[in-house]
Amino acid sequence: MAAPGFAAYVSTDEAVGVLSALGIMRGGDGGMELDRSPTRAEALVMLLRLLGREAEAAGYTGASKLTDVRGTWAEKYIAYAENAGLVKGTSAGKFGGGEAASVRDYLTFTLRALGYTEGQDFTRNDSISFSDSIGLTHGEYKVSSPFLREDMALISYTALTLKKAGTETPLIAALYQTGAVSYSALVTTRLAGYVNSVKAPLSPEEIYERCSSAVFFMEVYESEDNYNSGNPDAIASGFFITADGVALESCHAINNMRCATVTTTDGHTYPVTSVLDCDTFRDYAVIRVSP
Repeated sequence: MAAPGFAAYVSTDEAVGVLSALGIMRGGDGGMELDRSPTRAEALVMLLRLLGREAEAAGYTGASKLTDVRGTWAEKYIAYAENAGLVKGTSAGKFGGGEAASVRDYLTFTLRALGYTEGQDFTRNDSISFSDSIGLTHGEYKVSSPFLREDMALISYTALTLKKAGTETPLIAALYQTGAVSYSALVTTRLAGYVNSVKAPLSPEEIYERCSSAVFFMEVYESEDNYNSGNPDAIASGFFITADGVALESCHAINNMRCATVTTTDGHTYPVTSVLDCDTFRDYAVIRVSP
């Protein structure tokens, strides 16, 4: 599947649902609290999750030089990020973890998660315009814009769909490849296609090599006389979906079927023994083929 190239204007509910399923955004006793400003500490933890480094940060034992973070719930996360060069203090050796994060704070964090280098690709002061230029934002923010947890969710969701700087790999695919996002979580969201999009496309020859053995030729008979005389009333093709003989076929192909046979690519012929499901609207039938 090719990934969509533009992920703006996703609904807040969709963004929060996806981020929650992936473990990137979490609520507290008051729920997601989308209508309040996130703190700088919360914004930093989101950065670590977008980098796939939250677990590593949670186990960090080093000390922070930023005196105002000591004894706070975010101390080890901030200390880890400081040591890794991901954050700097606001002034006088302080981080300001309890202060409200601004839109420029969070865009700066998110751009770092996407692999852009502050001071080289962008600066904090032009983080909004740079984000607009790469499709992370779309002109909806100004320096004076209020910044809420709802905004944090929308920006984070869009970031997951964007390619990391200098690569063809979307951020969500990078998180999946490193194990920071599980397969079971990913497939519950609409972002699974972004991971598939980084796989190299198969050539026609490779598709044939992998799939041809599952394909069969089908002859459909509306009467036993036609079957006995070898005169099919209809012909079709289909493919196996399980190793024990369950196959997919077009529903219209088996209308008025009395019996049918399938011939596989190795030349063997087998009877169709039952119809497990048939949907005339979607035009599919699930059949069982037995040796």
